[in-house]
Amino acid sequence: MSKPTRRQASYLSMHARSFIRSLGDLTRQPIGNAMTILVIAIAIVLPALFYFVGMNVKAVADRWHDQPQISLYLTNHTNDEQARQLTEALQKRDLVASVIYISPDQGWEALDQVLHLKTLKEQLGTNPLPGIIRVTPRWPGPTPEALKKLTDQLGDLSHVQDAELDVGWVKRLYYILNIAQRLLIGVGCLFALAVVLIIANTIRLSISKHEREMAILTLLGASKSFIVRPFLYRGFVYGLLGGVLARVALWALSNWLSEPVQQLSATYLSQFSLHELDALASAILIVGSGLLGWVGAKLATSTQIAKHL
Repeated sequence: MSKPTRRQASYLSMHARSFIRSLGDLTRQPIGNAMTILVIAIAIVLPALFYFVGMNVKAVADRWHDQPQISLYLTNHTNDEQARQLTEALQKRDLVASVIYISPDQGWEALDQVLHLKTLKEQLGTNPLPGIIRVTPRWPGPTPEALKKLTDQLGDLSHVQDAELDVGWVKRLYYILNIAQRLLIGVGCLFALAVVLIIANTIRLSISKHEREMAILTLLGASKSFIVRPFLYRGFVYGLLGGVLARVALWALSNWLSEPVQQLSATYLSQFSLHELDALASAILIVGSGLLGWVGAKLATSTQIAKHL
């Protein structure tokens, strides 16, 4: 075995022993440590719950709201061939998802099926409806301002007399989701800070209890990193277990609400199931919680160890 490999094995062995030691410390006071982990889990699950609700609200909005459409009213002298050429040109635009041309005759037939206007057409002697091109922008994607700009650009095209965009609900939905996203970030940062402070205070108390042990290790020549390492792992384990417990709580809540949500969606003649956190989001939640615990332990050790060494 080469010398660098021995060093690596020794380094990994020291970290493994520190990790095992931190787990042993947790089992010495199971009730107190369990309460600490429970408090951490509650602090983690609240912003995760905000994210869970926001994710499902967005999914509902995407299912139950039609995409915004831009209606292009063509001039009276525009024939079908010119309208089809314009339709093909619009389809090539980057922000356009689909284009449908409704001829004046098709528009009159659709209106006649609802209002029965055959006698009115005979009285008028001609079809007064213009040809319409309905443009569906890519959504979600463009902001309401971008959609308004696209509408103005399309309204300036040849053979187009007027362009209208139903942007009212688009603006409301966009701004509501934007507010929810900022609220989620703010709440998440506050609770992340709370997790760091909770773990920092817990590790600070633990350091005070191990004051004699640290003094003996110092006399025996133990390095500062050797003394600090178990506390860092202990903070990481606190956060990690809190994240796991928070994920389990979200899973239980999702299963509990799944059937009522499906029953509610059935009353709207729709089928909707709650969206669960995927594997990546779950891993980020759990590992991120562990890292918050490490940060809290690092904060506590950086201030407390110096007082006892």
